[in-house]
Amino acid sequence: MGVIRRLLATGCVIFLLGSGGTAAFVLTYAPPALPDNAAAVVVLSAGTTADGRMTPETAARARSGVTLWQELASDGEAPLLVMSGGRGGGDPRAKAAMMADAARDAGVPPARLRAEGGSHSTLQNALFTRDILGPIAEDRLILVSSAYHLPRAWASFRWAGMDGLTLYAADGPNPRLPTVPILLEGVKWPVNILRAAGYSAADALGVPEAGLTPLLH
Repeated sequence: MGVIRRLLATGCVIFLLGSGGTAAFVLTYAPPALPDNAAAVVVLSAGTTADGRMTPETAARARSGVTLWQELASDGEAPLLVMSGGRGGGDPRAKAAMMADAARDAGVPPARLRAEGGSHSTLQNALFTRDILGPIAEDRLILVSSAYHLPRAWASFRWAGMDGLTLYAADGPNPRLPTVPILLEGVKWPVNILRAAGYSAADALGVPEAGLTPLLH
């Protein structure tokens, strides 16, 4: 019983740190100073509707990323715009493809647009985006998502080896504090930590890539 109590207590602490830390980030978020030399703007998707369209949250993230890209492109050399998000069970297409369509419709040239449509988790967002970016993954990147998602996205991209990150909230300079997503972050943080640790350990042991990717699904 003592072991069970300790495990439950540890789980409660991790949950509170995940949800409480995320809430603190959202409440204190301020729009960042944008880097002059950003190599890419990376936009992470949310979900889709029952009929396979972007949810309002996914659409808002895409719009925010496009607006930010346009601002940066008007000030100098246009960075890449990377849309990241895979295809769910009932989705007709990957979320990244839907967001990329919206970006093209808004005037982003195809030569500056990339779609990462194979990911099914934030950790996979990070790994697969790194593969798309290649050498410029080590340069300055601007990460766009909802404010509550940015802390875990930051940790995932840092784990994948991308250090030069600027966090940009798609929900504006005064993001709301959504109760359910904040509580879910308390669960998703420890799950992400365990998945990332398992992937790193298996990778160190020489497990082939085909056996590693499902660990992050």
